[in-house]
Amino acid sequence: MKGDFSRITFDRKRHYSGVRWQQGRPTTDADENEAQEIAAYRIETEAADVIGPSGAPQEKPGFALSLTSKGQLTIGAGRYYVDGILCENEAPVSYSAQPDLPDPPGLKGLLDNAQAGLVYLEVFRRHLTFQNHDAMRDSALSGVDTTTRLQTVWQVKVLPLPSVKLSDSQLAILAEHSGAVAEVEAKLGKTTSPSERAALLTLLRRLRRRHQRAAAQLGLDCHAPFPEWEELTKLSTGALTVTTIAVADPTDPCDVPLGGGYTRGENQLYIVEVHSVPEGGGRSGATFKWSRDNGSVVARITAVGSAESGTASGTVFDVDSVQRDDYLGIHVGDLVEHVDDGVELKGLPGQLRRVTAADVNLGRITLDGALTVNLDRRPRLRKWDQESGAALPMNTGDVPVRLESGVELQFADGTYRPGDYWQFAARAVTGTVDFPDGPQPPFGVRRHYARLGLLVAGREGPQLLLDCRAIFPPLTRITADDVRFDNSACNLPDTETVQDAIEQLCAREGGGGTCALTVRPGASWAEVFQRVPAGADAEICFAAGAYELDEMVMVEGKGHLRLHGIGPGTRIVARAECALAFRGCASVSIAHMEVEALHAEMRDNQVAGAVTCESCGSVTLESVTLRCAAATLTAAACLHVMNGTKRVSMRDGLGLVELRNAQLLVGHNQIGARVTGCARLHVDNVVVRCVDGRTDLMRAPSGLAENRELRAELRRVLYSDVQLGDATGSNRFALPLGRVVVTMRVDPRLIEIKFFEQLRERFPHQRVTDLPGAEAYLAESVDALLLKPDTISTFVPYFERLIKGDTAALFQGIAVTSAVAEEMRVRGCTIVDALQGISVAQVAEGERERPGVGTVHIDGVTITSRIAPSVNRSGFGVFVGSCESLLVEGSRVEREANEATQNMDVNGIHVEGQLGRRAIVRHNHTERYRAGVFIGPRNKLPPPNAERRALPPGQAPLWLVADNTGRVEVTSPWVRVEGNVE
Repeated sequence: MKGDFSRITFDRKRHYSGVRWQQGRPTTDADENEAQEIAAYRIETEAADVIGPSGAPQEKPGFALSLTSKGQLTIGAGRYYVDGILCENEAPVSYSAQPDLPDPPGLKGLLDNAQAGLVYLEVFRRHLTFQNHDAMRDSALSGVDTTTRLQTVWQVKVLPLPSVKLSDSQLAILAEHSGAVAEVEAKLGKTTSPSERAALLTLLRRLRRRHQRAAAQLGLDCHAPFPEWEELTKLSTGALTVTTIAVADPTDPCDVPLGGGYTRGENQLYIVEVHSVPEGGGRSGATFKWSRDNGSVVARITAVGSAESGTASGTVFDVDSVQRDDYLGIHVGDLVEHVDDGVELKGLPGQLRRVTAADVNLGRITLDGALTVNLDRRPRLRKWDQESGAALPMNTGDVPVRLESGVELQFADGTYRPGDYWQFAARAVTGTVDFPDGPQPPFGVRRHYARLGLLVAGREGPQLLLDCRAIFPPLTRITADDVRFDNSACNLPDTETVQDAIEQLCAREGGGGTCALTVRPGASWAEVFQRVPAGADAEICFAAGAYELDEMVMVEGKGHLRLHGIGPGTRIVARAECALAFRGCASVSIAHMEVEALHAEMRDNQVAGAVTCESCGSVTLESVTLRCAAATLTAAACLHVMNGTKRVSMRDGLGLVELRNAQLLVGHNQIGARVTGCARLHVDNVVVRCVDGRTDLMRAPSGLAENRELRAELRRVLYSDVQLGDATGSNRFALPLGRVVVTMRVDPRLIEIKFFEQLRERFPHQRVTDLPGAEAYLAESVDALLLKPDTISTFVPYFERLIKGDTAALFQGIAVTSAVAEEMRVRGCTIVDALQGISVAQVAEGERERPGVGTVHIDGVTITSRIAPSVNRSGFGVFVGSCESLLVEGSRVEREANEATQNMDVNGIHVEGQLGRRAIVRHNHTERYRAGVFIGPRNKLPPPNAERRALPPGQAPLWLVADNTGRVEVTSPWVRVEGNVE
């Protein structure tokens, strides 16, 4: 650390745990720096003890390696710890474009003479001053040099492994395994079937393990002791002893001792740094340099002649400062070293030159030899204090090197690296140097290493063989899947973790689990619920396999039920509108399984869920996949929870619904999760997406001809919002019908083909006398035309495009209707291809002054709106009706561009109803909506101005729409709109 410090005092052997400032005493930079060093040592030591030598957190594992189709190595974003040091990569970056590794060698060249390469992470600390980053200086202080910084530098490098010898047949074996893994990965990326995906994931895990075992048998293992790695990571073994000429004790503490010890009249902080070493790193032939000012006297090169950027050569250089004062500066005769960011990041020594002229007024330095500098890499001239014109040779025997002023250096046998350094403070009053007794290893630069992956040289370029990162979970989320065990005694096949072992043992004949009840696939598996007495609690474990049902299973009047399987490998499939229905149970918890209903039909005039829970105290679903079938009408949901007002109470724990880490696969025109009546709803990390189960609904036997509702959907694409009058506006069209003139919002393409004029010619309209008659006329005539589109020849091409554009769309992603809900939170969810992404609506229950929902918090969701011709009722990304407290933030809501329905108006985030005192919509990203955010409170409030009396103190609402993208529309002057971007 080449900074202007008084001394470096931290020593872990002293076991200090903190620094305490005392009143009335002076403090130095050394005190404050030591306090930081103590804290950093504690943090990094603890991290290394907990994590191990290296590891990536499970939540944001960083530095994942991948190869592009062109053979380019990419480094993934995230965090990684090496010896307790946190390394962060903010965004994926290619190997050749790393921020702190200038000019990395190409992969192909590295592997020209080796069949394999080890990709590793090298980490070290770099000391930076304002000459590295000028922003360290505060312009308010006139750019005064204040503090410096320590930067964590990470570099991903590739180490060729010539010691690994592979024959053509062995390479072929590895290629075969790699091909098998790649084939399954490709299938996994294309499949939409949950069951197929689960099977492919299991197969992929086994293939990867076989691949790893095959590679390990050939000596390619992430933990193999490669000699090249051992050579790279070994520490410097050289050491330095610092002593002074013997000195007598002074009789007066104010006298500077003479005749021995440190004899210079000023206190100094010396740095001794290795400059160059011979092959092998021994001290014979090695050189060093030193500075009595800790190498802190530096001038940054700003220009070479007229060149201020790029590469230039010369002997005369313009610098930012020649001298800070008469002493701390660069003078004629001084020895300087040319360094820049590239030299420092590569750990290389710079070029040494003598100063022949130093012009303070011009800010110009002349050297005795030419230098080629890259002005874009912040080139600098660092002053060193040896008198010779070059670096000094280390001593090769026991005779020490005289430094100056009574200080002597003794280098020991061992290996050294360029950049190894030692620091010591010399004090004039005592005539001593502050350096530990005996030979000391280098103080730095300490480099840390971690293996990331293995490459092999393929015929068409490098191939990624193994991921060598260690991934660790949070301490509070460690599961059996994170714990490895010694498998030598059990010898279970394809088993690596405790979870793998448990699953294999549970799958054996006779079970082996710890559940109260265990069930396996078979014709009578559903009888397991009959074994649970009324009101009794039970835990039911489902082994892997397909559990088929011809009709719904109703579970009624039980206590607390907990059902769990082994993941997607446990599938309940019902050839009915509902698979599992629970009624009047104390609580229902379902985890780690897939439930699918193959039919979509209303049941008891209610939407039927693949999982339906009615009047149950609480409902929890975690790590499940639920699927419902497609249908022309909305009749089904993946999950439907129903509670009456007597079954909803936060205080009594009734009506609590949680859905976490789940996937809802929704058939066309159906619903993901519908909750009718709840006290508290939490939806976290759920993916809701549409599964296209249609068979051309408009032309199917149950399509337009037999389905009035479907024709009504389609009519809304052609026209909507029929009103009396002749005013026209955006996408509005005036049409005379009988004795009235109506205006409508229509598809502009219908105007171009004169659709409505031809409609009047073919269907008499003279009897229309009022608005209801006009609406009935339009509905009947357009209905007839939809059944026989060739009645108007120019309408046929439009109709065909309409059918072609009828892509799959789910009706509602997450829908909540409740009269008494107190809390509803949706976080981190993704909803794809939904007419209505999230809908929170109040159910009227008599005369109520307060809003029907308490707290609504929607955070970090991603929604894609899709309006299809056959699913086009009111559409929006997020709809919130009446509520007491609302927060919608950090979400992305985007409408899909669909030619068939592009004329229809849709809002991204739509809030309308009786609002409580807080309604905040902020930091959201909306795309392609009529209004990105619409806020329409129905509260009757006076205008917030000086002319009209505002609300009394404490009753004014906080209604804020801020920092969103997309157009904002509001209907009340009480809504504050600020910082939004259209």
